[in-house]
Amino acid sequence: MSILSWIATGGKTAEKAMDAIISTGDALVFTDEEQSAANLTILNATIEYQKATQGQNVARRLIALTVTALAVLLIAMIVAVRPISPEYAEFIKSVLVEFVKEPFMIIIAFYFLSRMTKVGK
Repeated sequence: MSILSWIATGGKTAEKAMDAIISTGDALVFTDEEQSAANLTILNATIEYQKATQGQNVARRLIALTVTALAVLLIAMIVAVRPISPEYAEFIKSVLVEFVKEPFMIIIAFYFLSRMTKVGK
């Protein structure tokens, strides 16, 4: 009985398999229209994010300036103290690396890297 049902529904099964193969092949090719639609979606999401976080701009800039000023101050201290006390200069460098480096790099990436990358081609 299963052979008869397979013969009777074989066309439908083959049709489903062919549709799956075609849709998979279509998904592998990213056309210019699909790329434009994806870019538009990303642009709209970016605009909505900027609107939603607009009230945080002042605080974000204040934090960025504070962390950047701290990094510059610590670097200047390392340069000034190194001839006098190399051990203290190494301590200041360890503070810079442990506590300030990662927030500083995040700030640089946030403010500059996002403008350097392009969506699409």
